Amino acid sequence: MSKEGCDFASASMVTQAVGKNAGWRTAGGHVLKALRGQRENMRKKAVVWGRIAMAKSDQHRQNGSGQVQYEAKAVEDTGARHRDLRVSAPVQVGQEVVLTIDGLSSTGEGVGRTLGFAVFVPGALVGEEIVCTVECVKKNYARAILDRVITPSPERAEPMCDLYPSCGGCQLLHLSYEGQLAAKRQRVVDAVTRIGGLDDVKVHPVIGMADPWRYRNKVQHPVGTRDDELVTGCYMGGTHEVVPTEDCHIQRQASMAIIATVRRLAREFGLSGYDEASRQGMLRHVLVKYAYGTGEAMVVLVTNGAGSPGGRGEEFGARIAQDHPEVKSVIQNVNTARGSMVLGRKNIVLWGEETITDRMEGLAFRISATSFYQVNPIQTVTLYRKA
Repeated sequence: MSKEGCDFASASMVTQAVGKNAGWRTAGGHVLKALRGQRENMRKKAVVWGRIAMAKSDQHRQNGSGQVQYEAKAVEDTGARHRDLRVSAPVQVGQEVVLTIDGLSSTGEGVGRTLGFAVFVPGALVGEEIVCTVECVKKNYARAILDRVITPSPERAEPMCDLYPSCGGCQLLHLSYEGQLAAKRQRVVDAVTRIGGLDDVKVHPVIGMADPWRYRNKVQHPVGTRDDELVTGCYMGGTHEVVPTEDCHIQRQASMAIIATVRRLAREFGLSGYDEASRQGMLRHVLVKYAYGTGEAMVVLVTNGAGSPGGRGEEFGARIAQDHPEVKSVIQNVNTARGSMVLGRKNIVLWGEETITDRMEGLAFRISATSFYQVNPIQTVTLYRKA
């Protein structure tokens, strides 16, 4: 599957990776390749004719309504001297469809099927019967907007975040935590059985958290401009439009308070938010890293150029630490590259130390502005103890 050509401001859709043939090196290999190609063509034609038969049967059941689900077209191929079939999708843009959701995509969208044709519906859950409106149709799938839920899932939950689902940071707040754990396990089961072809592998239940909120040790907020004012937040799903965010329920409140201080100081120092289209603006991202084992925090200011923030980088860093004593390091990271890469290669210490230190399971970890570190320290301990 491919999302190419679909223009949406919602969460990104699932894509199917297609591997490249490494090539055949022997004459026998060429024969095998030809035979397999023939077999694959026969299989595809069988599927096509099966779909046409289903469509005709469905059309008859509609008692002359005239709504054609699949349309077969015979096209003369003069070069190969054979007849080909092109089959249109069973849904059209703007069509209202009733679906039963039988799966979740890797991005948390509900997946239903009509005549075997996949329809992705953000906000729908497994087991639900829904009404949706088709907004995009491609060769192998369609996307639709959820209109209403006829039969809700018992795992459906009321999202606690006021920005959900416009904020693209979370995809399954409408699913209970227990339901999220079950969905994660099912993804592993599907990968092992459908992709791996293994039927005798036991997949244990996912070990969850006692309290799945306020756990992350890193905040990473893009910076933009709204109504001529610098803002920080999360990206709207499927876009790079910044949704102004004052709080986030999976982040430490103290870290969000540091972000608010950086936002206030950036406005005071006259810093501008970065614009991807024009590549103008000084401040691109703000990161806060926190070490749960020691209580130390680091602030990273990602800038579009090496100039000191407001010409007073050291003062900027000192003012942050003055309001938040846990901050031991303020780093300027320089990123002038195009695209969505967050961090650049160059770091400049504006105030304090170059790194902070965390302690976990008797070990000390030195964390820099660009180092990778597990964002869930509670589950990191659980993982290593289990392993």
